[in-house]
Amino acid sequence: MSEDLVLNQKEWVQRYRQHFELNIDKISQISPRVLKKILFVVMLESLAKARHPELVSPRERVLALLDSSSDWGDRHRISLPQLLYRLELDKQQAMSPLAERIRSEIERWQWGLVYPIAGRDPQVEELKNWPEVGALGNRITAVIDHARHCNLFYECRNHLVHEFREPSSSGMEAMEHDYPYYFSLTSDKERIWDLIYPVSFFHRLVMVVLDHACTYFVEQCIDPYEAYDWSPTWRSSARSG
Repeated sequence: MSEDLVLNQKEWVQRYRQHFELNIDKISQISPRVLKKILFVVMLESLAKARHPELVSPRERVLALLDSSSDWGDRHRISLPQLLYRLELDKQQAMSPLAERIRSEIERWQWGLVYPIAGRDPQVEELKNWPEVGALGNRITAVIDHARHCNLFYECRNHLVHEFREPSSSGMEAMEHDYPYYFSLTSDKERIWDLIYPVSFFHRLVMVVLDHACTYFVEQCIDPYEAYDWSPTWRSSARSG
């Protein structure tokens, strides 16, 4: 590739980056938290389309983006509270040794404190070494995978985009950290540990992904704009998404 073409390609990537950076600044000035999160996940999906055009499903693209372009080392941790809530949907699994083990782990958490997920949730490979997991075999695989944080993040995305709400029980953020965390919540019937993906986490995630993706575009001499359908036919664009 000629030097002129390389320079031109870098200019397009820079323009692409600036488009996102400008709008990230604008989103940061919006007050309603739910609107910020919705706009940030829309940005992530756009970046995922450019970074992984080989994938068709928006879900597959976002999950691939988290693996290829984020520094979120906790994305494959398993949420113990969410895993327990899923197990408790089934009467037999609710009484399983695995459910009892998780309850025992969570009972050690001090009520009223805020806990980062990194200090409480095991990585998926750690959890698979639990004898209580091995005893259940393949029956538990899908349940565990649902409680993986990258999948829970996409579930959060679904609630935001399709229901205009956050999936947390409280709908509030106890503290404004740039990492996911749990905080205790007392409802009329029970005490629960609410999982929070704070808006600062969304903001940081978009910034990191944008930087990594644009670096990749430059290194691979990719024009990110080529991933989008610029034709005037909306129907064609809808099919491609």
